[in-house]
Amino acid sequence: MVLNELKQISNDLRDSAERYDNAFKNVALIAAEELVKEKRKIKIDADNNQLPSTSSLDLDKQHFIAKYGNLKNAKAAYLKKYGKQKYGRSWSDFIAVARTLGVAKQQTLTLEERITKIENFLVTLGYQP
Repeated sequence: MVLNELKQISNDLRDSAERYDNAFKNVALIAAEELVKEKRKIKIDADNNQLPSTSSLDLDKQHFIAKYGNLKNAKAAYLKKYGKQKYGRSWSDFIAVARTLGVAKQQTLTLEERITKIENFLVTLGYQP
């Protein structure tokens, strides 16, 4: 009687572990498919010249307000990206410094780098390949 119950628990654990592994695999597959779709979309947009160029952005007060909300947040974002600078106390001082530093750009990852990042994330969650 006890052995049957232990066998049942063991089988349930094994089945649960297999479902857990399959769930991780499915998440990775779905994420990879979405990354491929996004990569294709970016390529199509780039081919159609629909991507805004960061060099064409006009770095003015309205740009920073739209992106960061206020001067304090803009300074904090640039401090995080470029380190300690003399950003000044006014918008004009900050904008002058920001123009010399350029627009804080988000790094784009290749498809392989994104897949590796997802795999590493899954490993941190406990998935064993």
